[in-house]
Amino acid sequence: LLIDAKNPKARFYDAMNVVQRGDVAEGITRFEALLADTPPDAPWRPSVLRRIQDLKAPSARPPALSEEQIAAVQGMEAGDQQEMIRGMVDGLAEKLQQDPNNLEGWLRLIRARTVLQDVPGAETALATARKTFAGNSQALGDINSLATELKLK
Repeated sequence: LLIDAKNPKARFYDAMNVVQRGDVAEGITRFEALLADTPPDAPWRPSVLRRIQDLKAPSARPPALSEEQIAAVQGMEAGDQQEMIRGMVDGLAEKLQQDPNNLEGWLRLIRARTVLQDVPGAETALATARKTFAGNSQALGDINSLATELKLK
């Protein structure tokens, strides 16, 4: 973005990063700005549209934490925080077993497992996501892009 503020790929990943940090509203704003600058025949246009639709769906919004919950998490020791995070990631994995067609959920799970340094878990989620979306070239493109970014097989 510093080199070319209009680069669509950089803008796409910037918007994804904003969403993954928890600011869904700003992510939607950035995706919509990218969409406004995207030609109608651009191959990435369907991916941008899908992201906006997925993010506007109520299930895409992360649950809000209360002030007390935030304070409790900040007061935890590092090991307890990691255990809580792992529990949340495992909860996401369980939800994906019930609703496997949630592409955003798979991308979050793969990234989360990688951040937690659970490479085998990330690779298992990656393989399952690839199998789930085997007939969807757009989704596979998103999955494979993330795998490349995270240096997964």
